[in-house]
Order: sequence, then structure tokens, then C-alpha cells
Amino acid sequence: MTECVIITGLSGAGKTIAIKALEDIGFYPIDNLPLQLVESFIELTKNNSDYEKVAIGIDIRTGGNFEKLTEIIKGKNIKIIYIEATYETIIRRYNETRRSHPLCKNDDNILNAIEKEYTILSPLRENADYIINSSLMGTAKLKEEVISIFLEKHTDAMEVKISSFGFKFGADTEANLVFDVRCLPNPFYVKELRNKTGLDKQVNDYVMDFEISQKLFEKIKDFLDFSMPLYLDEGKNRLVISFGCTGGKHRSVTFAEFMKKHLENKGYNVVVNHRDIKR
Repeated sequence: MTECVIITGLSGAGKTIAIKALEDIGFYPIDNLPLQLVESFIELTKNNSDYEKVAIGIDIRTGGNFEKLTEIIKGKNIKIIYIEATYETIIRRYNETRRSHPLCKNDDNILNAIEKEYTILSPLRENADYIINSSLMGTAKLKEEVISIFLEKHTDAMEVKISSFGFKFGADTEANLVFDVRCLPNPFYVKELRNKTGLDKQVNDYVMDFEISQKLFEKIKDFLDFSMPLYLDEGKNRLVISFGCTGGKHRSVTFAEFMKKHLENKGYNVVVNHRDIKR
């Protein structure tokens, strides 16, 4: 059955950020869906394998009867997340962005507009599964707060890809972090290892048998153990870590495989790709 989440709340409180956060963890987002279409959309996606997780953004601009909406979704597998902030915070945010509140027309007072919006959306707030006050939250913190509702582990919020490549075929342009391991002894010059790869134990043992290899791996590991939680806290949802050697078959593959095991043990979801291993 499709997992459906309705994101709503006061304008300027962070609804768009919340929808983006859910999109980052696999939800299909649709923003400002007219209330008249919500029921039809829910029915359309209910048992559709193409829409396993759906996030619907609803705010004051969609119009319609919000009390009726709460009746429509009652008893269904639908969660409501309501994002709010203090009136002072919302006013400050509108002043900083120089945007106008959707209920402000002509010379309307923004405070009156916020109070009116709060009243109109009150049926959704009263039926919300989660109410998040974003007044003291930056973008990254709000995203983390939303994501934490749906993920068992904080580390699930970031996709980690580890790649190996050969510099002679060009650098990995997708990488966020590149570690050059060409400084290590090269198995290519060992006849019995030349046609093997870093997926073979003999190559692993050869590369990691050197003290400089072990020290380099430890230093890279320490750096990633320190920096990856910082990337998570900043709301980064994808990190590509690449190891490069000359041909992309031995040293880089070995380090990529060892780092994959280490990060999996730390709780990260890791995929690995050896770009040049068959060249």
C-alpha cells in the first residue's frame, strides 16, 4: 500500500523545505495540489507500485474546504505533518525575502493575514500526526527533523556511493571527494597479480601489507568518520567518494572495497562502483 504524507502549515514556515526533504528519501512530491483533486490522487496512487511513497503539499493557496479534507483522509494510511513558526519569525522571513504573504492583498497587514491563515488551516493542525515548529531551525535542521520521522537511522538520510577509477582514463567527475592512492606500491608490477584486481584477496593482501597503505587508509577513514556526520547535519543527501590509481584495477579497488565495509559497519547505506576495473 502506498505511504502517503500530507505536508501543510503556515506560509513561510518551511513547507517547501519539508517536501524537498521527503523527495530526497524517495517520496514522489506534488505541491499545491487543489483540494478537489486530493481524494482522486490518493485513490490513483493507493495500490500503484509506481507511487510507493507520496508527499502532497497543501497550503492556503490550494483553496477549498479543509474540514472536508480531514474527513476524506480519516481512516486512510495518510500522515499529516504541519509546519508552523511564531508570527514574528514568519514576518521576519517575509521581510528578508521581500515576498508577500499569499493572503496579503493591497495594503493588508501581514499579521492579520497570518492569523487568518492559522484559523483556516486549523482543521489540519488539529488532525496532524506531527507538528513541527521551525522558528529556531535552519534549513538543514528542518530537513533532518522531517526525515527523522520516516527513517530508522539518521545515516539513512544520505546515499553514499564509493567509486574506484583509473586516472589514465580521466578523473571521476561525479565525485565529491577524491583520494589519490597512486602513492602506494603497485601490484601491476607483480607478474602474478597483474591480471587480477582489487576484488581478489591476493591483491588486497599485497596492497594492505605495506605500512604506508595501512596508515593512509586509517587517515582517510578518520577524515570520513569526522566529516560525514557534518555532511548529514548540513542536509546533504548524496555523497560520492572516489579512490583513484593509475589503471583503476588494483589499489583504488582495494581501498574502495575496504572503505565500503567500514562505512557499512558505521551504519551507512553504501553502493560501490568500479568504473575501470574491466578496462
